[in-house]
Amino acid sequence: MRTILLFLSISLVVACQKNKTDDKSKDQTEEVEISQKNYNGFLPATGSYYIKSNISADESAKRLLNIVNNNKSLGLVEHFEHHEMASSKGLALDQTHAIFFGNPKLGTPLIQKDQLIALDLPQKIVTFDLERNSYVYRLSTSYLSKRYEVSFDDLSSMTKALDKLSQKIANNENRQMENPDIKVHQGIIIQKSNKSFDQAIKAIRTKIKELGSIKIMAELDHQKNANSVDMQLRPTHVIMFGNPEVGIPLIQKNRSLAVELPMKFLIYKDENGDVQIAFNDMEFLLERYKTDLGENYGAKINQILSKIASSAI
Repeated sequence: MRTILLFLSISLVVACQKNKTDDKSKDQTEEVEISQKNYNGFLPATGSYYIKSNISADESAKRLLNIVNNNKSLGLVEHFEHHEMASSKGLALDQTHAIFFGNPKLGTPLIQKDQLIALDLPQKIVTFDLERNSYVYRLSTSYLSKRYEVSFDDLSSMTKALDKLSQKIANNENRQMENPDIKVHQGIIIQKSNKSFDQAIKAIRTKIKELGSIKIMAELDHQKNANSVDMQLRPTHVIMFGNPEVGIPLIQKNRSLAVELPMKFLIYKDENGDVQIAFNDMEFLLERYKTDLGENYGAKINQILSKIASSAI
């Protein structure tokens, strides 16, 4: 099982562009100091669903993996063990699992209604320990119905399934939810591509690899998954990518951010046949989670995301 904490490392990209000066040394020193802080925090974001678990994060993760692996309608996309990556970097992080899984029969009809929802699909559940407590955390389906052009009725089957699943792996039925407080498509940046669908995907892959400090961690072909259950879907592809150097301290500061990692590019062909590139606005994301590591941090990451996306424009 891959044990990779996923996130975009703007600091490494910037560092590669600087000359070897005293200013650079100062910047690198500050970066190390930030990375070594153990914020050890948890602040639920708007639109979150969470349960204080009666069992450990590791046990909750094992329960979830067992359910997913033994249910033919579900597919495991990825399991990220962030604590192991933290340990490999000499950083402290309690057990923190992020498990991505899905059911094309439930997810495809939602993407058919609004392809942008593929930025938040497949489903992902985070389990983590924090001091003497353990939690199960995910995005609520109310949040999905507010951010995307799908109704809560469209999400009814998913809501019931996720609610039951979350309570089972937490061994606790006492759930808590935060008000979504979001508008349709808020915090999503969309750019039209003049390339073909396949060319746009190739261009983004190439640009990410050129940056060196960033790696492609996973890809998801929603159209292929739809076809596997005899459903139709316009071309819809997700590229997940990142670098652990910044993700670890972000999750140390706020565990709930693990549900948003890795970074993603959504490449899709819309109803007019145009190819679009979409990604989350990092300024919006960090503000939503009340988490940041420096002044204009989200804006700087957005510059790099736009640079990568522009390769496919």
